[in-house]
Amino acid sequence: MNNKKRVISWILATLMIFSLVPTFASAADNCNHEDYKIVNDLKAADCENDIYGIRKLQCNSCDDTWYEQYEGHTMVEDFIDATCDEPAKAGEKCTICGTVGKATVVEGSEALGHDMQLDTENEAYVAATCDKGGLDTFKCSRCDVTETKATEALTHAWDDGAHQDATCDTASGVLYICGVCGGQKVEEYPADIATPALGHKEQAVEDIKATCKDTGWTGKVICSVCDKVLDEGKLVPVNADAHVEVLDTELKAATCTTTGIGKYVCALCGKNMGYKIIPADHDWDEGEVTVPADCGRDGTMTLTCKVCDETKTETIPATGEHAMVEDFIDATCDEPAKAGENCTICGAVGEATVVEGSKALG
Repeated sequence: MNNKKRVISWILATLMIFSLVPTFASAADNCNHEDYKIVNDLKAADCENDIYGIRKLQCNSCDDTWYEQYEGHTMVEDFIDATCDEPAKAGEKCTICGTVGKATVVEGSEALGHDMQLDTENEAYVAATCDKGGLDTFKCSRCDVTETKATEALTHAWDDGAHQDATCDTASGVLYICGVCGGQKVEEYPADIATPALGHKEQAVEDIKATCKDTGWTGKVICSVCDKVLDEGKLVPVNADAHVEVLDTELKAATCTTTGIGKYVCALCGKNMGYKIIPADHDWDEGEVTVPADCGRDGTMTLTCKVCDETKTETIPATGEHAMVEDFIDATCDEPAKAGENCTICGAVGEATVVEGSKALG
């Protein structure tokens, strides 16, 4: 009987203990962790560089522990200036990064509103012209707010005009210049007093030859008077065989009288053009004037080879710049005496009139 009572007592005690466990657990679960302490600051915060800190906390009521990120601001009571969108405030402000915490609007303070200024440096800005509208871009002087506004085309401000002779394209008339954009227009005179348009004078542009690397161009024509392109011409395809040979390696040097041997390559594409003869050639100096040219007579330049001292001569063309004076020109076998222009340097005769009564000597 006593054993039976003991078993019943043990069962009742056990049930009472288990009935108390949910009560303790519930108390821990319902703790709001308002009273806590910092157990360990694991990573320091740097609010100025947007680096969050990490620390371990423990509740003083239930002993629970947890980790949290924190910004690390150093808040002081301060004044916060009004901005474009917010009125002035007083409250918490970080002394390190300027972040505003809890703050109250200052009575009577209002937001400043945006101060929009024309920003011509904006890549979207397009200035209006006399012929076409544009796009104005604005930026607030106090913040980064921007806005755009389409603008209408301006109006030409033509001057009073001035006479213009006939050109290749237009008859003579009145030329007007816009004081805003510099544009021009011509109001032609009536047909009975106007000089007709002169028309273009065609001039062929030198062709650009195609090479092994680059395309060429042919057939371009411009006006020799106004430079207007009259014919664009056409593209010439790359010519794989149009190489530009240059000496790459000199195997045997050429002299004044004997040829040499060298390796040649293309200067444009680098193709090996093979081994070829290097022509014999003299190394001429800059030359010396041995017979000066004047206004009516050619001169002579003598060049000397720097290697073998051989010489050659080149003609210096006459300048043609006569020094004319009024003078008497004697009669010759074929011409009567004359009076008029005579060059004091070379004796050339310019404009002259036969002396009355004079005859050729025969």
